[in-house]
Amino acid sequence: MRYSRQELYLGKESQEVLKKKHVVLVGVGALGSVAAELLTRAGIGKLTLIDRDVVELHNLQRQSLYEEKDEGEAKVLAAKKHLERINKEVQITAKVEDITHENVELLKSDLILDGTDNLVTRFLINEYSKKNKIPWIYAAAVSDKGYVKIYLPETDCFQCTFTETTGLDSCDTAGVLNTLTHTVASIQVTEAFKVLLQKVQETPLFHLNIWENSLTRLKTQRKEGCEVCKGNYNYLMGKKEKEIIKFCGSGSYQIKGKVKLEEIKEKLEKLGKVESFEHGIQFNQLMIFKDGRVLIKAKDEKEAKSLYAQYIGE
Repeated sequence: MRYSRQELYLGKESQEVLKKKHVVLVGVGALGSVAAELLTRAGIGKLTLIDRDVVELHNLQRQSLYEEKDEGEAKVLAAKKHLERINKEVQITAKVEDITHENVELLKSDLILDGTDNLVTRFLINEYSKKNKIPWIYAAAVSDKGYVKIYLPETDCFQCTFTETTGLDSCDTAGVLNTLTHTVASIQVTEAFKVLLQKVQETPLFHLNIWENSLTRLKTQRKEGCEVCKGNYNYLMGKKEKEIIKFCGSGSYQIKGKVKLEEIKEKLEKLGKVESFEHGIQFNQLMIFKDGRVLIKAKDEKEAKSLYAQYIGE
């Protein structure tokens, strides 16, 4: 690999360590796409990208890895293409999948990075991480506020810090500054270097308000009676999965089913134009993936379920 600025600061020995590490990144949207690029430029050895969504034009203001010509392509496939042009020595694996209790072993690695937009996936990552003693780094960005925290096997866990009740703000209601997502991802990757190089001294919850230029370090601790810390893994057992999920900031709903792609394609072609992609097919507001997931553009959950019943028939 070409002589990099990373070597100038961390040194060649640290660079060699990074080249032997495997990082799994769940979600390559606003945060994850930036983190993926930084890790690739830093010369990480192996990078697995997992995402269930496609590139959309209205997200490009904060998802700087992608271009207009990537519209409609699975994010992980577009990301892999761009990243391999940045550093061909990084081994990049792309998974067009939704992480669930059934395929959670995809997270097996030296470190898991959170680029998701929902609590359900984060609680699942948390339980897998705790059970398998794999560190992970939480990151979130909404409006002008961001959060980052390292979770190590021996420290408190995500459920010690956060409840299952969501806040009032989301990407849909509050939006997000593109400068914030880049800054939060940069902090997350910096923390990743500390974990991978075994240089972690403390694991505070970083709270960033980029509009006010403030960064606060909040001390957290293990919560007495935490079910995950006691070894109870409800998300890993599939007890907490939802039938329908709304994607942050996209106006899309995901419904999981047992769709046979070729059969449904033949059915829909009788009704109108069906476009085929590497990862699935598209018909009107529906994008149907090879793994059986259906992504539906709809104004609300009721309309999404109605369109699913109309065209998929399950």
